[in-house]
Amino acid sequence: MTQPGETTITVRVPGALKETVEAVIAARGMTLSAFVRRAMEELLEPTRTVVELPGMSKSFDEFLDGKELHDRGGRALLLVIDDGGHRALYPGYVDFNLKNGSLVGIRVVREGGQLVDPAWPLLRKNIVAWYSGGENFFSGELVKVLVERGWHPVRFPPSR
Repeated sequence: MTQPGETTITVRVPGALKETVEAVIAARGMTLSAFVRRAMEELLEPTRTVVELPGMSKSFDEFLDGKELHDRGGRALLLVIDDGGHRALYPGYVDFNLKNGSLVGIRVVREGGQLVDPAWPLLRKNIVAWYSGGENFFSGELVKVLVERGWHPVRFPPSR
């Protein structure tokens, strides 16, 4: 039944096409009319997939503000893929004075445990994963596996 403001259209298509489309959309709980209407609306205004970047997510905010990270003095491992596609892992300590909605600072730890100054300011949009682990996780199995898989540990201060 046509509702006020609606109009009826007639479309001629091969019978096999109609039957196949009806079977597929019925499995999705749609009618042929709803499918055609959606296709016409998407033609005029295509739907867009919105992808949330991990470093800009609520999960990362919760990690940065979480008790576990603070109890560990900010000790964290951040995985970063920069705009050039380079994969780096930053073992160090989050600088809680250098964090906001778009960046986070991390003071990296050199081999042997020496803490490096100044902190690296990392763009949150490039952070793809994070971890806060036990006392010696900077040189532990996780870091070894990541290095074997092509992640490069950053263990020197940023250039001035």
